[in-house]
Amino acid sequence: NRTKYMNVFDRIREVYKSMIRFSEENPKEANILDHMYRIDDGDFRDELLSSSKSENSGIFEEIISSAKEDGEIRSNLDMDVLIDLLYNLDIFIKDSLDNKSRLFDYEAKVDRLVDILEFGLKSSTKNNRDSKDIFF
Repeated sequence: NRTKYMNVFDRIREVYKSMIRFSEENPKEANILDHMYRIDDGDFRDELLSSSKSENSGIFEEIISSAKEDGEIRSNLDMDVLIDLLYNLDIFIKDSLDNKSRLFDYEAKVDRLVDILEFGLKSSTKNNRDSKDIFF
């Protein structure tokens, strides 16, 4: 309920932070999931993780659909690609942190990654803007 008043990027941040809170509160289950992500057999790994991916992708799909309807993000974004990216960012974050990293390290990394999503890669200086930028 508290996320309904957040913008799309804060909602995305909250999803990631909820995932890590779950991991800290349920270390055995989190450890099992972490091991499943690292299985070399891609088909077997995908089969094991399909329910988890479906549930988390559904959360991201809801957030992105709502943001598109509200005009918070571009309407022409490829929904499937964006949802896959958001789902896989969690795996990237966990892989980039060492085993001794704490919640703070994870949340800081989430904030930096979502900032890239929110503000993009392109510089907003006048020298890098073209005519399309003036209208968006």
